[in-house]
Amino acid sequence: MTKTFMFGGGGVELGPDGAPVAFLHPRDPGRVYLLSEALEPWHGPDHSWGSGFVITPEGSGRWQTANAVNWHAGGVTAWHRPRADLELTIDRRTDGDHWVETYRWTNTGDRAVEITGAGRERAGT
Repeated sequence: MTKTFMFGGGGVELGPDGAPVAFLHPRDPGRVYLLSEALEPWHGPDHSWGSGFVITPEGSGRWQTANAVNWHAGGVTAWHRPRADLELTIDRRTDGDHWVETYRWTNTGDRAVEITGAGRERAGT
């Protein structure tokens, strides 16, 4: 199941976990904007749009597929748990002519967590 959200002159197609799987534009319908595992065998879930990693002094973690997804008008919110004490909430939505992504970290543990590094994939061509 995918869902498409229009913005500006084109749109974005989101996969079941809320991550973009395609960007679309009517003036260039054949253009592939994102890599996919179907076209590039090495391009698996750890390279999909929005997947990533976090580094702390206590250890690191990765996020790929969302633990929970909530679809809403104009977008989606997805929750990830890259470490037992860290939750990552990703909100993706349209805002008129723009596609907006917000990444919010929440410490769910009982000790302070220092994030010393983080990165995410943008699997464009």
